[in-house]
Amino acid sequence: MDASQAQIRITVFGGLVARADWLAVVAVPAGVSVDIVDFGYRVTVIVTREAEVATVVADLVTGDAALSTVETADSPVVMLARRILAARMAMGVADPGPPAGEPATELRALIEATGAVWISTDPDDEDSGMSEEG
Repeated sequence: MDASQAQIRITVFGGLVARADWLAVVAVPAGVSVDIVDFGYRVTVIVTREAEVATVVADLVTGDAALSTVETADSPVVMLARRILAARMAMGVADPGPPAGEPATELRALIEATGAVWISTDPDDEDSGMSEEG
């Protein structure tokens, strides 16, 4: 990727209409790549800048979210991933998703498999929201 450009790729599933208007509130700096996979009820955001990568996955129905990264909580890629997630969550659920099972089962599996951590999705949360609780 050209370091003078930002790259944003949004992939939607489930017959949803691809929308990017919700992303207009977030500035993506040059040299950053953003990949968003949106199922309408769950979203994955991957932010990459050079060797730095932050991945957030959120259940839009329950508000549960997880972060996987080796970066610090105040890293620009982590903060950008969280801002993008907050913007998408503000749009709301576009699809109710599969029948509810145990809450956050997929996110719990992600955390166990990758060492990700639970994060707060409350935009007013002043803490980094990073927690090892599950």
